[in-house]
Amino acid sequence: MTAATKPIPTGPTIDPQTYLGASQVGAIAGLNKYATALDVWADIQGKRTVEPTTRMMIGTVKERPILEGVYAPRHGVELEYPGTLVNPSCSWQGATPDAIESGNIIVEFKSLGRGSILDWGDPLEGADGIPAATLAQVHWQAHVAGHALHRDFEIAHVVTEYGNELLRYVVPIDTDFTMALCKIAERFWTDHIIQDRMPLVEEATANAREILESIYPKVLYPHLMAIPEVVKKLADTFARNREEEKGAKAVKELMGNKLRQLIANNSGFEGDGYKVTWTEQQGRVNWRGVATELNPPEETIERHRSKPSRVLRVTVPNND
Repeated sequence: MTAATKPIPTGPTIDPQTYLGASQVGAIAGLNKYATALDVWADIQGKRTVEPTTRMMIGTVKERPILEGVYAPRHGVELEYPGTLVNPSCSWQGATPDAIESGNIIVEFKSLGRGSILDWGDPLEGADGIPAATLAQVHWQAHVAGHALHRDFEIAHVVTEYGNELLRYVVPIDTDFTMALCKIAERFWTDHIIQDRMPLVEEATANAREILESIYPKVLYPHLMAIPEVVKKLADTFARNREEEKGAKAVKELMGNKLRQLIANNSGFEGDGYKVTWTEQQGRVNWRGVATELNPPEETIERHRSKPSRVLRVTVPNND
């Protein structure tokens, strides 16, 4: 289904590929360090399928019981769960607030892990204490819910759970910030979803290579094209960083060997906050050697062969 023929969301179960959701807005605005506009485009256009992680699944399961059983009684509030909402005057704008408190406060629940806790500040900091992507998320939720439910949402409560602690961040909804997000979102939807045009890769994320390899798995045109200036610049930068990486790896290897020499037959060193050890570990199994010795039939080998992939090689002229 092309973007131009995407159906208008109308029911309680809405296809997420028909609208831009609150968790995606921060990525297209450059506010999410874990995702970019390329990720959002790939998800909406059906270019990839992302399986939820265990942490995401645990957070979803914990969300409603914690909000109902702990948060609401503690603060003496009533919660409603509106499900997925769409802006009736702009059907590609959608959001699924975790809850609405007392009729006009957005509630967003976050179950934090050991890594994500580092992105959060003190609840007394309010909006300054939450990640920028979450700030964009609750502003988009307030915007969409306001139009869908015909209410004014001026506050969002971001509720976090970590280590049996439940904290609440009070976030005022900033109209100027909301309008800025709307402009970015409209440009993204028009330029990249309606026109089905892939966003440029602008951030170094782990997902970009996966998406590109999925979209372009094979070489369809074997001839080499005339090289433009933009490719020369990218190749030069790639090669320069490759050489710097090699140098850094050599320094790291040298420092490691100096440490091994100083440790010698001992376990290592510890003190003043430092700990340097050179310990024993069990040797790895050479599974290729095992397979060779067992001499499996060719069909067995092929059954366990990974999918073919493409290799990027960059050669630049030596201008020394």
